[in-house]
Amino acid sequence: MGNIKVSQISYQNFGKCLHISNEIIELVVPLELGPRIIRYSFVNEENMLFEDVDRLVTENLSNYSEYTDNKWYLYGGHRLWMSPEYMPSSYYPENSQITYEEIENGVKIIGNIEEHNNIQKILNIVLDKNSSKVSIGNEIINLDEKEKTIAPWAITTLCKNGVSITPISDKKTTFTPNKVFAYWPYTKFNDERMSFIDNRYLKITQDTNNFDAFKIGINNTNRWSAHVVGENVFLKTFDDVYTEVSDYSDYGVNFEIYTKELFLELESLGKLKTISKGEKVALNENWYLTKSNNHNLVEKVEDVLKNIEI
Repeated sequence: MGNIKVSQISYQNFGKCLHISNEIIELVVPLELGPRIIRYSFVNEENMLFEDVDRLVTENLSNYSEYTDNKWYLYGGHRLWMSPEYMPSSYYPENSQITYEEIENGVKIIGNIEEHNNIQKILNIVLDKNSSKVSIGNEIINLDEKEKTIAPWAITTLCKNGVSITPISDKKTTFTPNKVFAYWPYTKFNDERMSFIDNRYLKITQDTNNFDAFKIGINNTNRWSAHVVGENVFLKTFDDVYTEVSDYSDYGVNFEIYTKELFLELESLGKLKTISKGEKVALNENWYLTKSNNHNLVEKVEDVLKNIEI
């Protein structure tokens, strides 16, 4: 342990990729598409991220003239988007080769300059030498002559058959509300995949037999969320300290959960910021992966929280 290795491999049908490992966990980053992180797991164990090997999730962009490539693919894994969500700007087809630089204990993944959007996305991926911790700096640089009012949107697409729990705001207020919930038009209030635990946690269950899309956003003032699959607990934290509703898109939420039959997404958002050419917006995350044979979902996640600093 303690020896971080970066090497090039061929991975499934994602082509040439980087394999990054500290002998505890491993990540796979495609070089022929993205930027994406397509794998995060214990070494030689099941991937906690969803891999769209069959290219099941796509968007046809042929009705838009902005891009020369008319097909957007989800691919799976972790991606960086620009918020607010618009068509086609959010669905830039990241289908071509990217570049990278090795940095201390990790890599810097550099996306291509996006035509029409005139932005560039960068992922700074740094591994802890002796644990499962991975730090991810999500950055979007404005390369346009015009100002942009945008926010970084870090979307982690996780594997099926899991359950996510996200803390509900416990901010102390007297006469004003302390919780924000945003629902999308396709979200059903009585969806059985959604439940609440002790008025403390929002629980979303990934159901491979439910093909309806579900999405909800909240003001995540505790800055973490977890996805549990069997004994594996994936937990991500983020550095955005929630402020005011007006600082965010999507009716003032800074965290969103989306699920369908194939996967579940945990999505952190930064504040909206107006930036000039050469300036950037950024959102930093930490990922953790642990094992627990505790059958109580909440205790399983809270045990992880005891050992990390948010």
